[in-house]
Amino acid sequence: MTRINERVAVAATRGFGTMWACYALIVFSLLPLILPDQQAQLLYWSNCVQLVALPLLMVGQQVLGRAAERRANETHDAVIEELALLREESAQIAQLTTTTSTEGT
Repeated sequence: MTRINERVAVAATRGFGTMWACYALIVFSLLPLILPDQQAQLLYWSNCVQLVALPLLMVGQQVLGRAAERRANETHDAVIEELALLREESAQIAQLTTTTSTEGT
């Protein structure tokens, strides 16, 4: 059930984060100018959308943040591993250079 909830939250977060959603909300916000007698009902629906969207977007951002953090940790681990290999190679080169210079004298 948690996986389904997270998928819905991520899909909604990605959906709300589009320009099409922005355009739709702009049109919705202009409806009271076209239908002034429906302003109270439009305000009610606007509040309902906000009440549902806020927690939904927060969960979606949390899930997406965990995925980004996981990728960052994997990248960090790979960089640290590569750094250890470079240090090892550098030490071997320094040792070879020291050995070669002492043999030449």
